[in-house]
Amino acid sequence: MRIIRDPLLIADRSVSAESALEVFNVLTEVPERFIEEGWSKEEVFWSRYFWVRVHANLVIAKEGPDAGLEQFAFKVLEHPWPQCDPDWSHAKLVDSLAAQVTSK
Repeated sequence: MRIIRDPLLIADRSVSAESALEVFNVLTEVPERFIEEGWSKEEVFWSRYFWVRVHANLVIAKEGPDAGLEQFAFKVLEHPWPQCDPDWSHAKLVDSLAAQVTSK
């Protein structure tokens, strides 16, 4: 499984809650951009979850617990987009990758 970390999406900026949300939004609004480049729908889905998890981790680290943000991240998992049949065993790996990015 690959995670989309296109440097053009975060253009020479360090990862912030805002830039992570921007990447999530791009992946949500134009998933076909990545699918046309050879990414599977499942990889786009897990990439969306990765970036929303990075966003949530950074916001929570700065501002404290946020049940609404946690619920939003869960809804991303609950409703795969683009539509696919994800391998749910990847969820813990993606959570771990997002934690690594946000612990630096």
